[in-house]
Amino acid sequence: MDFKYRKGQRLVLELASLEVFEGDYESGTKNRIDLNNIIEYPNSSKIKGIQSFYRCDIRSVSVVDNDQSSSSSSNDELSFNNSAEDKDLTQVILLPKVEYDRLKDMMYDFIYMATTDRRYKDAIDDLLNAENIGVVGLGSQYGRSNKIQLLLLSTWKQVYIFDILSFNRKNFEPELKEILESPFIKKVVHDSQRLNACLSHCHNVTMVNFFDTQVADMYINKTGTTPVASRSLSDCLAHYFHLPCNLIVQAERTDIKKWQQRPLTDARKTRAAILVIYLIVLKNKLEEILLRDYYNEVKIYSSNVKGGTYYDSLLITKKTRTSKNIPCYN
Repeated sequence: MDFKYRKGQRLVLELASLEVFEGDYESGTKNRIDLNNIIEYPNSSKIKGIQSFYRCDIRSVSVVDNDQSSSSSSNDELSFNNSAEDKDLTQVILLPKVEYDRLKDMMYDFIYMATTDRRYKDAIDDLLNAENIGVVGLGSQYGRSNKIQLLLLSTWKQVYIFDILSFNRKNFEPELKEILESPFIKKVVHDSQRLNACLSHCHNVTMVNFFDTQVADMYINKTGTTPVASRSLSDCLAHYFHLPCNLIVQAERTDIKKWQQRPLTDARKTRAAILVIYLIVLKNKLEEILLRDYYNEVKIYSSNVKGGTYYDSLLITKKTRTSKNIPCYN
């Protein structure tokens, strides 16, 4: 049976060669997908005209759903009718299109700093006023044995790339140290153990108030006391949002020597930025799962107030807790 998508539907193709292409669906056959208005990731290279991609080369197809009003859509809710084999190949990106596009734009709108100029001061002001920031230290994946080459910090709207190597200081700039050690700013990281070891032993920084997406994922998926294997950031994004693994896996696998090369090309800066842009949305998703029972209780509690007295809502909520074996606190 042919690939069947809506003409003009935005697709993201992940190839066996690790390449990722995004484009508008033009047509297709049993073994081919034709795309138009194509962008190649992560360099955002635009390809003119219609290009064909063949089944034997395609690892996965992710659909950017224009009509998605929430991140709860499933593959069966879309209007394409592929065969069972094609449905196994296809998944829906579990982000609203406006959010998907916002994050994609952040990948290329980064602010790069190799000196403490005016842009640096503006970046510090923005970061000090943020509630949550994503944190990635390139070079820190080796723990205490190697210094950070690039420090990536992201707010909800902006990615900042601090070229620590070019700053040419023994330790971090005091403003960056203040941000990482602030108890009022939530730092979102993936694999805090190695990052903290590097910050502490190589840069004299003790990061506090952080949320580790890797640990949260392991906690959610554990069975009893049985430990589960840790997942990379790319695997977590594929699992929770159906984003193609290859979208960031090449950045994850970039050799440390390439991060040390100066000057940094724009392509390499973009590859670095992609590692930090999804951390805050991933943290929000994981928090939603971790606190799901709590949010359900709040919903029940607040809705019952509308239909009766405050005392009635307390009784109903207590009965609901008892039926679900949730502890009641008097």
